[in-house]
Amino acid sequence: MAGPMAGAIVETAVVSELMKAYLHRGERPILSFWRTATVVEVDVLAEQADAGGRRLVPLEVRYLGDRRLPLGDRVTALPLAEP
Repeated sequence: MAGPMAGAIVETAVVSELMKAYLHRGERPILSFWRTATVVEVDVLAEQADAGGRRLVPLEVRYLGDRRLPLGDRVTALPLAEP
């Protein structure tokens, strides 16, 4: 997990799990990413339906801990193994 491809491997695993979660709920997964010309990026943008319509949920893949960690207003790091 310390090699040069570790981040890409974890990001791919997270996207795969998101795809499976959407498909198991019978939903069409709408996943994308966002990056500027200066390489500011969000790893995954997941589109979700809620009572008010549809919204984008930004996901940054970084945290390999074993518990939730509040990072700021409406931002929480989740462990990879959390359902």
